[in-house]
Amino acid sequence: MDAPQSSTATPARKRRSSQVPGTYAGFSQQTFRAVVHLLRAEIGDVVSVEVLDDVATVSEHGVIVEQAKNARANPIANAAVDFWKTLANWLDAIAVGQLSVDRTSFVLSVPSGCHGTLAEAFAAATTENAASEAVEAAQRFYARKLAHDASDDTELLATVRRVFGAPAQTLASLVQRFSIVRLSGNVTEEIERGLRTKAISPPVIPTAAKQMLGWVQTQLQQQHTDGKPPAVAAEQFYIQLTAFARAYDRDRVLSGLAPPPTDDEVRAEIPRRVYIQQLAIIDATDDQQITAAADYLRAATDRALWSDEGFVHKSAFDNYEAELRQFWDSKRNTIAIAHRDRSEPERGQLVFSECCTCKPQLAGAAPPAYFSTGSLHALSDVEEIGWHPKYRDELRSRRTAARKRAS
Repeated sequence: MDAPQSSTATPARKRRSSQVPGTYAGFSQQTFRAVVHLLRAEIGDVVSVEVLDDVATVSEHGVIVEQAKNARANPIANAAVDFWKTLANWLDAIAVGQLSVDRTSFVLSVPSGCHGTLAEAFAAATTENAASEAVEAAQRFYARKLAHDASDDTELLATVRRVFGAPAQTLASLVQRFSIVRLSGNVTEEIERGLRTKAISPPVIPTAAKQMLGWVQTQLQQQHTDGKPPAVAAEQFYIQLTAFARAYDRDRVLSGLAPPPTDDEVRAEIPRRVYIQQLAIIDATDDQQITAAADYLRAATDRALWSDEGFVHKSAFDNYEAELRQFWDSKRNTIAIAHRDRSEPERGQLVFSECCTCKPQLAGAAPPAYFSTGSLHALSDVEEIGWHPKYRDELRSRRTAARKRAS
């Protein structure tokens, strides 16, 4: 589903950046609430911040808008301007078509310990009759105060008039779909509880929470900077969460997703790829070249699939390749000293054989055996590593000879 678009029919929302103290300092309250929404969201949903409300989830089932209040005063007291202003703003959004009262759930999140008889009566009214009765009770509560000349209204009474001035059916429908969420003093508790439902082990949860808070806040800030409505697709959120969580799961094996390549696919690699030439210049056999092509193709497919499916984070691939390069450099230097009496192709064969024993973990897991050799061939294909002691000179010489034959 597309990200929600902001409307110019209602006044621009004032951006707030209340920061969360403690362990998760540096993240805004809106970011915390956005992550809570995302952890509840389904694929296809979009969560926005400061577009439809403080936080909103748009899905094929409808919209959830959440207005978050802090603890500076009781925001749901009967005489709380914030409470009545929230209702008035929602009614304005309904009036201009920004929200559909029949497809929207209206949430007011407040600190624990906050109470108000009218707000709580609204939240408890889940049927049409109960909602109408709750509105009538609130009107009776304010009847005497509203009876005087409106020109003398305080901000509170002016806002209450706005609410009661809305169409009765619309107000009752809003109240029927209104709820209060009380936040505990631990602002991270809800996120950590949500992460536990995603099969993330307890030791990883604090790290995963910080990672996802940081990723979401960065996405929202970048979109705001770009002049776009700040929003995050649930699908992208789950790809990032899955990739990061898997990077910290130390007790698993990465399953290969790539099927074995066909004979035609393998043979198509041999005459045109640099990694095959790298093997040719150390006199590798035809069988070794065929095996190399198969490993290279399967590793490339797995790399793409693991990344697209969120199994492995990009940084894990970078770390994996760095470990392979370090191992190659060490073995090349050792063999150059220990086997200086060997021919250069023989030394190259030794380097290649030793490197094929290198089986580092990827994102804390053991990939299939072909993945490490296939990744080595990928590095040799771009000439970051090579088997022959003078592999760059040898490759250059072969290219020159090929151009001469072609001319």
